[in-house]
Amino acid sequence: TSLEISTTTADLNLPSTGSHSTSDGPLLQFKGRGPNAVLYNFAKIDAVSSGSNNAGHLRFYTNASGVQGERMRIDSSGRVLIGHSTVTPVDNDANNPHFQVEGTNGNDSRISIRHTSTGSKTSVADGDALGNLIFMGADGTHDTRAAIIQASCDGTPGDNDMPGRLEFFTTPDGALNPTEKMRIDSTGRVLINHTSSISYDGFQSYLQIAGTNAHKSSATFARFSENNSAPFLVLAKSRSGTVGNNTVVQSGDNLGIILFQGNDGSGFHEGARISAIVESGVGNDDLPTAIKFETNSG
Repeated sequence: TSLEISTTTADLNLPSTGSHSTSDGPLLQFKGRGPNAVLYNFAKIDAVSSGSNNAGHLRFYTNASGVQGERMRIDSSGRVLIGHSTVTPVDNDANNPHFQVEGTNGNDSRISIRHTSTGSKTSVADGDALGNLIFMGADGTHDTRAAIIQASCDGTPGDNDMPGRLEFFTTPDGALNPTEKMRIDSTGRVLINHTSSISYDGFQSYLQIAGTNAHKSSATFARFSENNSAPFLVLAKSRSGTVGNNTVVQSGDNLGIILFQGNDGSGFHEGARISAIVESGVGNDDLPTAIKFETNSG
């Protein structure tokens, strides 16, 4: 059965049969026959009053195991609500987003962005963008990109193997297009101002900042407080092989090392280091330590 409206100006009106309460409104029902030739209600769309004049919601229902449940709603403010029927304020304030997905567990409160051939399982390749969030603003003439968060394939995929990375882009003042400023690669490394991990005399650090001037290649720790306390840079060591566990260190253990490296044209090499080394006599709240200074004589 079909309904055809042939003119471009025709209207289809579904009048309400009851008073305009929150439970009455026009209804569009979708029916079909199942494998047993019985006629079933598969889905429906209805419109209900929001409780005030000239304001209403659209509700979308589907049938699961013989029970029709509301799956999505467009409320009177134009907000799209999936998994719930009333808008939930963000951070308990008045900032109500126009698209919300809400559920009782991780499965029904997620949004999936998928990249492949439509309806198939064609494999993506290393470097392919899998999806992105684009933040745009109007500049008075155009809608222009201000920032992007993008997920990409970060290696060769295989069966049940999809290495990925997150890339963060921002647009500099006076520029048109965003440029990548930070990425988290498939190993968990955080790379700032560059896009691939750099080996520093064998070290592939999990936090790397690289730049072409002092500002881009610096990290600052500042403390603002009305006392004599300062910011801290902590280098800590435990002999446990499990993160977070406490196992006593031993004499000769390095508690922390600061390396100074330079590039000789073929790669980075160590020129000097400052080490904190445990001495004998370790006990409860007793950690005798020496500071050692070393330089490379060539």
